[in-house]
Amino acid sequence: MAGYERAKEEHEDTMKRGDAKSHLAARAIATQQSASKSKWLATTGTGSLMSFVTARSMKIALLPIPQNDNPEKEGFYMEEFQKQLSNQVHLDVLVKEGNHAKAILKHVADNVGVPDGMTMVVSNRDDYLKEAKDRGMITCRIQPLNSRRGNVTAHYNVKTLADVEEVVNEINGISFNAVFKMR
Repeated sequence: MAGYERAKEEHEDTMKRGDAKSHLAARAIATQQSASKSKWLATTGTGSLMSFVTARSMKIALLPIPQNDNPEKEGFYMEEFQKQLSNQVHLDVLVKEGNHAKAILKHVADNVGVPDGMTMVVSNRDDYLKEAKDRGMITCRIQPLNSRRGNVTAHYNVKTLADVEEVVNEINGISFNAVFKMR
């Protein structure tokens, strides 16, 4: 029971903190660097999700868009993103460019050292989700409300990045929603 209470407390703390700390840290780094208009911040909820996953000692890989028109620019943005969250998040693998989802996921699997069956791919891209399913990985599609439905059926579908936390808790055997509904 003590483990449950601790997990419940960590979840509540994460929910209270929100994303502000990550966004403020990212903005501070961005303003310290050159005033280029090409700076970008991750989608709301990204920092919070990655901090949540990092706190649970899970490994994180950041993947590029396969067959991107400008892989050098995307790689630069990914490095900037990594710098923005370096105080709260540890990225185990940063793949800056790649032509095919299959090769990218193989590279990640080879470098992370986690069996495919214990790996979850979170994406809104059919190419990643298809290759992940073919490898035996768990798939989670981010599909915002009123967005196009993908051609690949994922194990989990969520509307926002914040909802991925619930998927992680479900996979780890802790379902806070079920416990809260019992109260």
